[in-house]
Amino acid sequence: METIKNIAVSFGAVILLYWVLSAIAMWRIFAKADRPRWWGLIPVLRIYLLYSIAWETKIFWYVVILIGAVITVNMAQPDMAATYALLMSLAAVVMLCMLPFRLAKAFGKSVFFGIGLLLLSPVFLLILGFDGSAYCLGTTGSGRRLGK
Repeated sequence: METIKNIAVSFGAVILLYWVLSAIAMWRIFAKADRPRWWGLIPVLRIYLLYSIAWETKIFWYVVILIGAVITVNMAQPDMAATYALLMSLAAVVMLCMLPFRLAKAFGKSVFFGIGLLLLSPVFLLILGFDGSAYCLGTTGSGRRLGK
């Protein structure tokens, strides 16, 4: 029983460290993008604001709706759920995986930096927050301004 307690405490410490490091990084990133810095302290709001900086907020809502639909389909129709849930989950994962690349592009970074954000997000978020890069208010492919 003591081993399980030690594992739980260790896991909790790692989660807390991850949250603190990402909150510090988000504080700096949001400052660069001229957004409310305190949103970096609240997990769901930080993701929403990252979508507003890197992409568009409607993509965030698409992801939320897809995840909600997966949960609903699994509860309502368990026999049909496998196919629908798989397709909706894949769509949500694709949109979530595109966010680091869009974030890297919004700060003028390369695709390789986007890969780093995807695979080692706390480290690369800290790098993005504390390096000299500036938020680029370029346009997306649709002609809309990034972020605002």
